[in-house]
Amino acid sequence: MKIGSQVSAYVQSSKQINNAKESGGVVSGSKSADEAKASPPAGSTSVTISGRALMLSRLFLTEDATSEPPVLPGSQGMGQYGAMLPHHFLTRDDRSLLAEMYEFADEQGADLKHVDRLAWDLGLYRQRNDGKAIANFNDGRSYDLEGRVRTVSFTDKDTATAERILQSDALNSTQLDQGFLSYILDPGYGFTHGSDFEFLEQMVTRFSSRGSEAATLDPKFSTYVRIENNYILHTADEITLQPFEPDITNVNGVWSVTEKGAAAGITLDQVIGNTQRSLATSAGQEQNQYILDAFFGKSDEKAPERGLLSRLIELMKTSNTKRG
Repeated sequence: MKIGSQVSAYVQSSKQINNAKESGGVVSGSKSADEAKASPPAGSTSVTISGRALMLSRLFLTEDATSEPPVLPGSQGMGQYGAMLPHHFLTRDDRSLLAEMYEFADEQGADLKHVDRLAWDLGLYRQRNDGKAIANFNDGRSYDLEGRVRTVSFTDKDTATAERILQSDALNSTQLDQGFLSYILDPGYGFTHGSDFEFLEQMVTRFSSRGSEAATLDPKFSTYVRIENNYILHTADEITLQPFEPDITNVNGVWSVTEKGAAAGITLDQVIGNTQRSLATSAGQEQNQYILDAFFGKSDEKAPERGLLSRLIELMKTSNTKRG
């Protein structure tokens, strides 16, 4: 991440950054924030880089406080601003706290990617309207292709860390958003988290009334290892979502009534005089309705969403017909 000439505006008391080529306390624009922490050559001068400068550089690719992007509304995070990066939804308080985390992590010699990943998770929470825009994976409505319910859990290590955080004395006074912590530590929401829960635990304590208990970071945070396989997927044995079965079918041009249709009292005599196209349309609409019911249930509470998905299905069918 490049730190340019404006970084002098953020000179504060934090870790020493060395620069042999520039004067006036400015870090050369040819060096990144990480590179700037290298050992100085003989005779070099040194300046300090604030946590705010690191936050702006790493999250928004700028060194100028006047060009910091505005906070985007999470209420539009999955719609109008769906293509924006999560960082743009971080609140002013989020950004201030992350700046302090960057400064502390930098002082402790930690890999700043730990803070980057925490910022990403927090930004996603804000982009999803503080988590309200998405469903919990463990709410019983996720199925595999055979109709069996799927759920997720954290690994044993992450489960233990999440429990420690939620039961810690620091939880009530931490500056980290309580809603975010409840969200990210719930496997139904946080199973795809990118941040290290043990690093998160350190930040929860450090920025609380018990901050003295986390005065130093564990040396293991000096390197960052990308988290892989951080959740376990469980699949139920019982099939609870039955596959779609139409009332009528067409096999090799021959129409017939299925057992389901017969049980409902449907006969081919009822459709005499209708074209095969109308029969196909009827069957297609029935399948569309099945899909809609599976997504939204059979109530009318989400009529706009049902209508939009129904229209999308019809457009896809029309497109496929034209290509055929």
